[in-house]
Amino acid sequence: MRLSVSAGVMVAAACALFGTATARGSQPDLDGSKLVKVSLVADHAIVTPGQSFDIGVRFEIEPEWHIYWDGQNESGMPVSFQWALPAGWSAGEVRWPCPVRYVGGGDILDYVFEREVTALVRVTVPKDANPGDVKLDLKTDYLVCKEACLPGSASIARSIRVAESPVASNAEETASILAARKRLPSDFASAKGLSATWQDRRLSIVATGATRIEFYPHEQGAKLPEAIRQGVTKGGTLTLEFEASQANKDALGMLRIWTDKGESTYWYRSPVGGVLAPTDGMNR
Repeated sequence: MRLSVSAGVMVAAACALFGTATARGSQPDLDGSKLVKVSLVADHAIVTPGQSFDIGVRFEIEPEWHIYWDGQNESGMPVSFQWALPAGWSAGEVRWPCPVRYVGGGDILDYVFEREVTALVRVTVPKDANPGDVKLDLKTDYLVCKEACLPGSASIARSIRVAESPVASNAEETASILAARKRLPSDFASAKGLSATWQDRRLSIVATGATRIEFYPHEQGAKLPEAIRQGVTKGGTLTLEFEASQANKDALGMLRIWTDKGESTYWYRSPVGGVLAPTDGMNR
């Protein structure tokens, strides 16, 4: 799987940020790995050849600290995943729930997760897998920040058995996976009460009955200038304007929409100045 950032770059960035924070008098724990607990859960403990199932990578984060989503962050770096799987096994894209906007000192805007978050990864068993126990190994690196930013990592494993008949995992793990699926954003293109129109490079997103809309641009999408101002609005219409240099890219990211009935989250994707497109299963 693609690494979001190398460990060396992450450490260098963390050291620079830590030095700044220390100069202000902050004295955090020097080991970022102690600030985030990482564990694996699965919706099946026993799987069959050719089956796909979900692994949940759960991050439990110390209060007031946060880790980063794969957004257009202005300071932090997203979590990276390195899988070591048995021959023929494969792991799909990481599926995250919607992050939150985090505005730090100097109006620095990032997209982060706080307290607890579970990312889902679809794992596929090869059709010719032999019966027996296998081990799925994961190494994850991240940056965890508060007043300072510290590098952290975890190496974890999960045993899965291949057999003729699939068996669900224990009730707690199954419930955790189901809860994580419910938090995944829906596809904007198939949602009711939502619309999007382009005028040149200006995108207007309209949500019937919305009291607030926020847009979180993905790192792979068109760069949104002045995201701190453009990315949020009160009311039912959010307007995003992209620069001419972004005309050949996609507007790609997540939306959080509030109404009197609560809040909902969505994946959005369309060519800049073009028509709405499916999200290509980025979160399925």
